[in-house]
Amino acid sequence: MRTHLLELSNVWIFPTAFAVAVNCLILHMNSITVIFCLFTLIRLLRTGNRRVITSGFLFSFFLLPFLLTLYLREEQEVESSGPISEAKLQIQADKIHVNGDVLQLEGTVHSNGLKQRVRAFYQLSTEQEQQEWKHRDSTLMAVISGTLDRPLPRTNLNGFDYRETLSIKRINQILTIEKIHKLKPENSPLYDIPAQLTLIRKRLLLYCEQRFSDTTVTYSQILLFGERSNDAELTDTFNHLGILHLFSLSGMHVLFFLQLFRFTALRLGVSLEQYFWLQLLISFAFAGLTGFSISVLRALLQNNLSAVGRKFQLTWSPLDVWSLTIFFAIVLDPYTLFSLAGQYSYFLSFFIMFIRPPLNRIHQPIVQTFCFSAVLSLLTLPLVAVTTHEWQPIGIFLTFLLVPFFEKILLPALTIIFISSFLIYTSPIEPLFEYALRYLTSCFHFLGEVNHFSVVTGQIPVWLFLAELLLIFLIVNDLAVNWKRSVLLLGFLLLFAGQKYVLQLGIVAYIDVGQGDSILIQAPFHQEAILIDTGGKLMFSKEEWKVRQNQKSNAEYTVIPFLKSRGIKKLDKVFITHSDTDHMGDLLSISEKIFITAVYFPEGAELDSQFRAVIQQLSEKGTSFYRLLAGQKIDSFFQLNVLAPSTAGKGENNDSLVLHTEIAAAHFLFTGDLEAEGEAELVRKYPKLPVDILKVGHHGSRTSSSKTFIETVEPTQAIISCGRNNRFGHPHEDTIQTLEENDVEIFRTDQEGMIYYEWSPFLPISDVKTILDSD
Repeated sequence: MRTHLLELSNVWIFPTAFAVAVNCLILHMNSITVIFCLFTLIRLLRTGNRRVITSGFLFSFFLLPFLLTLYLREEQEVESSGPISEAKLQIQADKIHVNGDVLQLEGTVHSNGLKQRVRAFYQLSTEQEQQEWKHRDSTLMAVISGTLDRPLPRTNLNGFDYRETLSIKRINQILTIEKIHKLKPENSPLYDIPAQLTLIRKRLLLYCEQRFSDTTVTYSQILLFGERSNDAELTDTFNHLGILHLFSLSGMHVLFFLQLFRFTALRLGVSLEQYFWLQLLISFAFAGLTGFSISVLRALLQNNLSAVGRKFQLTWSPLDVWSLTIFFAIVLDPYTLFSLAGQYSYFLSFFIMFIRPPLNRIHQPIVQTFCFSAVLSLLTLPLVAVTTHEWQPIGIFLTFLLVPFFEKILLPALTIIFISSFLIYTSPIEPLFEYALRYLTSCFHFLGEVNHFSVVTGQIPVWLFLAELLLIFLIVNDLAVNWKRSVLLLGFLLLFAGQKYVLQLGIVAYIDVGQGDSILIQAPFHQEAILIDTGGKLMFSKEEWKVRQNQKSNAEYTVIPFLKSRGIKKLDKVFITHSDTDHMGDLLSISEKIFITAVYFPEGAELDSQFRAVIQQLSEKGTSFYRLLAGQKIDSFFQLNVLAPSTAGKGENNDSLVLHTEIAAAHFLFTGDLEAEGEAELVRKYPKLPVDILKVGHHGSRTSSSKTFIETVEPTQAIISCGRNNRFGHPHEDTIQTLEENDVEIFRTDQEGMIYYEWSPFLPISDVKTILDSD
């Protein structure tokens, strides 16, 4: 066996790469995984080494039973939607999260002979009930009634995919709990070590909350236990500064803690031989206490495989260790590489092996560290372009400055304060430490507010992603032998970040924002970007205990990701059709992520107090505001004509801003929430108005889209923007019937998700495109 392992030294990458490709292909077949699988197969066969080829196929066959079992189980779970009555739900202790009056759980439900993992939600009815759930620290068994539903898939182009996000965690159903009949603690058997570690983790998280002040709690939970759910605002700030990796438990943290354990063990008289086996146990325990996160598992596997290689003299190269690490990782969790954390962790750790040796030739430690941070950040550009679409150059400088601070000060200080808290009930250092952390947090928030220099790449096509990956391989390959050529290739990589100015088509997109309106019109080659309405949810006043903390706006899951996927960092114009929340409620949220040059609205809408407050806040950021009435034309790449309102109103439905434009020989009419009365005035003033594509007024309500109006404007296609199962019953059957009687093709965001059209100066406007198949 050892002879076989030695003969495969320096070539483990080939069998591992093929096994990874097979894993990806079975779980998610698309053009990238097919190309990847074919490439790795050809590369495996071209080695000409029988042992390498055999190992590659053995690795793949070893994975197949796990993958097929997972696939068949998912097929069963997908079909299990529907009501369940008095089913058992085993609740995982460290997956109990309370936010206001909403309880979120993760666990295993036993129903209809099927045992499946679910994410569950329950509406808390009293503050006492809320406090009881906040302090639960054991595995629970509940008897519940409720409904299982499939999570929503991605409904907007390049948008957030809730279904895929949960499927990566092997969750295929959302459980809405209507009633909890029974609830009791459940004792996990002592031999169930992962469950015992989960319990300890939960109790330590609660201990932090009870023992420390607020800011210390946040940092200790994030940096010691990998728990980021308690302060989403701070996490967003880290992400905006490009330093989220510093606050995600990873190689740096693992190395620190393993060195601490090693130092302590050797001081206590443990021999090096004994410590090797002790390290394996400590690593497993540490993984459990940090929630078995992907980046921690990667770092622990890599560290321990290196130790195994040294102990048994297997002469594994760093690439061998990395290869075996990724293989064992997908054995433990086949979805590892489908998560953003997994992609970044393994992608970066791969390139660290190649860029570290040539950079070690730089004799000045400060310059070497900075170059390492800069090169590593630049190499993430292809991943950024297909995931978050925004690259933060400031992250290079902050990483350079903060890594020593984390390694030498913050992590040791947090560890000392946490351990000493078990020995000393009150410490004079803790208040000072809390003050220092608050000051540090305020600095991060300040930097987040003033940091406006980011590169919004936009979504890139598959072929460009593959070309960028090839370019990166050339860069790291040349770095050791010809660093000047590598710098030149890095320059080309940066140029690729500007692909939106060359490759991007124009688009008219009716964004799925639920019960609301939001439409993007963008010219080809990343020219003018216009947003008509923003969407938004109506918020009702609640008792203080019911209010959810750090609740994200709807736009952060819908409009903002889509705009960034289009490479939009600045909106040239935003038109607010009227002052209802479902049309302008997310204007501020969008402005916090994307600068808005100018806002246009119908005269009189500013009389609404909520809209007036938004105007005041945006004015302070440098946004201009313009009141509009019928007859005005907007200076734009597009010829935008204002058709209504004729007189100043109060921001109500019939005061809606109505816009008309022609794009690539197609005529678009945008009507806001215009009702029958306003429609009658519109057709009276513009009886010959050409309309090909109509944005149906008021989400398809029977108060809009009158028979006379539809017969007069004669649209070919009608777009209805409305929420799924909305409480208003939109669109109403009367409206649907009117449109059908006039042979109008109907498209609905509640059934088809985003509805969009594309064009370029060289091509006519495309046929209508949708994200989902219609019900």
